[in-house]
Amino acid sequence: MAFMDLYPINPGHVLVVPRVHYERLSDIPEAVGAALFRATQRIERAVWQLEPRCLGTNLLQSNGKDAGQEIFHAHIHIIPRYSEDGFRFRFNAQQPGRAALNEKATEIKSHLD
Repeated sequence: MAFMDLYPINPGHVLVVPRVHYERLSDIPEAVGAALFRATQRIERAVWQLEPRCLGTNLLQSNGKDAGQEIFHAHIHIIPRYSEDGFRFRFNAQQPGRAALNEKATEIKSHLD
């Protein structure tokens, strides 16, 4: 299901939510996750038609308190973007080097189902 965010970042900010409770994205069965993302795609296409004309979108999905999750029911934010809307993501990016990246990729692969 989908509904308007009660505290929107911008007009047209929509939440897409599975009807069944799952705390994190990784808890959602693949078939349900596929349906969730299909719904997200359909709604995101509609958001592009908003007036004043939407100039971009952000999709945001957070898992766990340390990632900023405040509502512990998995959901996806569709956030319309407009010129000079003032909303920005701030990243403290690092450049770990190719060897560290490869090592972490190998570790992640070892945990895939």
